[in-house]
Amino acid sequence: NETRARAWCGESEIRRWTEEPGAPGWQGAMNPGSLLGPWLVVAGVVLIVVGVLLWWGVPGWLGRLPGDLRIEGESTRIYLPITTMILLSAVLTIVVHLLRRFF
Repeated sequence: NETRARAWCGESEIRRWTEEPGAPGWQGAMNPGSLLGPWLVVAGVVLIVVGVLLWWGVPGWLGRLPGDLRIEGESTRIYLPITTMILLSAVLTIVVHLLRRFF
């Protein structure tokens, strides 16, 4: 097993996995859940706040911008919020860019 592991990872990775915690050269593995958990909580809170605001109808103009298409027939309704989606995409792109830059 150790020979296979050497072929896959190399000597330094084997050393890191086999040495005891606290020994010289031991690097340990970081728990990915320790960073993911807080971000999931923040994302959940943001989604709840946005959902409540949309439910209350706070941005009344959202979905009624020029360029949002509504086609209504006798038995069909087609709604294509093109302008709204472009606007939301631009805003979310800016927010994600700022978050990645500062965090």
